[in-house]
Amino acid sequence: MLFRSDGGRSTCLVRLRRHTVEGSLGALVALLADSPDGEVVARAVAGGLLAPFGPTAVTVHVADPGRRDLGLAAQVGLEPDQSRLYGRVPVDARLPLADVYRSGEDLVLTLDAVAERYPLAARWVQANPDRERGELLAVPIRSRAVPVGVLTVQFPAPTARTWRLRSALDDTAHALAVWVLARPDRPGRTATVGVHSNELRISERQREILRLVRSGCTNREIAGRIRFSEATVRAELASLSRLLGARGRHDVVAKAADAGI
Repeated sequence: MLFRSDGGRSTCLVRLRRHTVEGSLGALVALLADSPDGEVVARAVAGGLLAPFGPTAVTVHVADPGRRDLGLAAQVGLEPDQSRLYGRVPVDARLPLADVYRSGEDLVLTLDAVAERYPLAARWVQANPDRERGELLAVPIRSRAVPVGVLTVQFPAPTARTWRLRSALDDTAHALAVWVLARPDRPGRTATVGVHSNELRISERQREILRLVRSGCTNREIAGRIRFSEATVRAELASLSRLLGARGRHDVVAKAADAGI
């Protein structure tokens, strides 16, 4: 990170590949007008307007044309497996960014609260280096008052709610809306970052298995009813356990209920 003095006023500068990003709204908009890729965008956001607040991760998810999924269009600070898992998030998922997209309202939670309230985010929180004191802040990205995506910012510790932070978040969200709409592929079709998975989309078979587990069926009884092997039933339950951060059969059922599954 570099600093430039303009008549006694220090301005934050961030070097990104061929771009030099000034820590101001005008500089961010100027960079976004060139339709940079997602990595450059996320680094510009984290190292520009939001730099004074010390974010450890920034993500931008954009709604697809059918408004069924939110695709990861820009990120910095996520591990590859996290980018893969949260690369495409169903709009109806019980996750912070999906809630913000549906409600159009900001959300601020400690990472502990995220894990408790959103079982689908448990894997991410458990592997997060900021999990002890970290905080998550998510704000909608709007175009003509309609959400088109979500900006999510992670901080290593709770951040003071100041007008400077509010202004920086609002300016960043407005600028990102311009970037989304200016893309050649139009809003919701912004290229997603990396390879994504469908792990967050619960299959009908998994839902049926959960229903039968709740009714008290054993794995053998479930296998007979859905006409798959016991090994398949065990594999599906293991997959759900990993997704929900659950331990044991009863914990899977409880956390699935909390996740709205």
